[in-house]
Amino acid sequence: QAEKHYRRALDADPEFTSAHYNLACVLAKQGRSKEALRALRRAIETGFADPGTMDSDSDLEGLRATAAYQEIRALAVRNKDRAGR
Repeated sequence: QAEKHYRRALDADPEFTSAHYNLACVLAKQGRSKEALRALRRAIETGFADPGTMDSDSDLEGLRATAAYQEIRALAVRNKDRAGR
């Protein structure tokens, strides 16, 4: 049900960063890693800039060992650095 909620929110606003992030969490918990990583990347593309949250979020635990997660995390760090300027 949460997945449907976030997808509806994204239908209404495709740039809704929090919905992308939370959708990634839901998908990761369901074991849908590829989809979760796509949603997480989209969260970064729309402005998510908190790698610390990514690193401590238990929902994303299963993704952390992947190279794709590390690449996405690096993008979040870049966003954070840009926001700090």
